Amino acid sequence: MNVFLRMTCAMLSLCLLIFLNSCSKTEVPTPELDFTIESTPGFEVESTYENGWIKEAYQYDDNIGVKMAEFEYHENGYIKHCKSYTFSNGQYSVASHYLAMEVTRDESNLPIQSIYYNPDDSKRAEIIYEKGLITEKKIYDDDQTIICSYENGRIETVTSNLNEGVVQITYHHFNETKTISITKEGESIFEADIPIFSKVGEGLSKIDHHPRANRLSEETTTENILNSTFSSSITYKSVFEPYRIMPVPIIYGQSSFSDLLDGYFSRDFDLFRMIVEEFPYFEDGFLHSGFNILSDEITIIPSIATSEAVKVEMNEDVTSFQLKYGDEFLRKRIFGKYGFTIGTLRNLPSDPSLREQLKDLANKKTNYILNNSEALTIEEETLLSNIFFELKMHSPVLGIHGMVLSSQSDYLSAISQIENNDNYVIQKIFKGYDLL
Repeated sequence: MNVFLRMTCAMLSLCLLIFLNSCSKTEVPTPELDFTIESTPGFEVESTYENGWIKEAYQYDDNIGVKMAEFEYHENGYIKHCKSYTFSNGQYSVASHYLAMEVTRDESNLPIQSIYYNPDDSKRAEIIYEKGLITEKKIYDDDQTIICSYENGRIETVTSNLNEGVVQITYHHFNETKTISITKEGESIFEADIPIFSKVGEGLSKIDHHPRANRLSEETTTENILNSTFSSSITYKSVFEPYRIMPVPIIYGQSSFSDLLDGYFSRDFDLFRMIVEEFPYFEDGFLHSGFNILSDEITIIPSIATSEAVKVEMNEDVTSFQLKYGDEFLRKRIFGKYGFTIGTLRNLPSDPSLREQLKDLANKKTNYILNNSEALTIEEETLLSNIFFELKMHSPVLGIHGMVLSSQSDYLSAISQIENNDNYVIQKIFKGYDLL
């Protein structure tokens, strides 16, 4: 009996010791993550939503202090309104700073309106959308006006009120033709039907950047097989340069990067420009990967006799020639396919270590979707959900608004659509008639 009592007392003493020891230990709480978004000298938060996400903010140039972007987000993180600024004539100064573009978008990330400005604050172009599709586009060039009308996002007419005359282009999609009608001083001087899909030799006006008749339709063409591919792995980029991540639709004769976007508001640039409007501003870089496949190219080779005849016609009446056939002709069409992804992060917290952690998680998730690598854990997904993150793939095959990639199956579906689609013209290269 005494042995039993001693054993019982020993056990009670041990339990009491464990209890007292546990009470004496101080619980160390896990530090709470700080998702606060604070203003800095280069980034000013004007207002926020109840969840702490940005409503209105401004971004400034750190060196000269001028505003580079002012924007408002919808509550779900999509852009509601954004003004982006740049510098004219490549001059980095306060005096050359001006408002370049203004975009308005709805809660589903569809465009409503975009306005482009000249350095003198006058309008360069205005584009109206309905349900995300272009309905009207007006381009202003001094006292010249180009008006493009669309139906269900498809171009129907282009009316160019130029100093030299009026050019009307009417698209007949059912017949796959377009009619070019030209009047000069109130009288009709030219009318022609040409294929709706540009053929080599077709003219291009550098005034309104729209097609003209094909003066070289009977000339010899050659085809060259390219069979070249290019792809890039997903990586963070700090500067958004559209002409470096997707093919420029039109390249003019003797052009450089500074004038590649001369025809920015033409029909050929519609997809290119709408992607620019979707991403007018990035808070802290973006994720990017892409690929292109070049299959073949068709080039026109005008004969010496035709070249000489063209020069004679231009010398006789250069104004009428340019109204009919433009300033340049389509020398080469390059066929193939392309696609690229853009990963957008918004409402990143000010805490630098947390910000980098979230960027790493976005990168990890992107690699999982694109490359079938390691997936995020439930805890990592929860952490990433505290900011806005969207991965999107763009390609002409996927429509003008692209495709959101939320899973591996989304990505495989996008790739399948691109692979199963026929090759298409991804670039047009023009040459001036004066270079014949």
